[in-house]
Amino acid sequence: MLSLLPPLPDTVPALVGLVETSLDHRSKDAPRSPQVAEAGIVALALLGDRAARTEPETLSRRVTHKGTSRRMDKALAML
Repeated sequence: MLSLLPPLPDTVPALVGLVETSLDHRSKDAPRSPQVAEAGIVALALLGDRAARTEPETLSRRVTHKGTSRRMDKALAML
């Protein structure tokens, strides 16, 4: 829903925090919720804000989950 609203100064940091928290490995096997992380990446791509364009590039260097990486590549291609 955040991507449908006008961007506020704290929208991008909130979405980045959502992505990072969702990809946190609580158990050593898998991230918490890769689907939520992918939704956050899509929301960042849909914002169209300048800060929202740079964050997926920064996140793509740190993300190791394959499905999320593919979603990130698609989001970067949209930008």
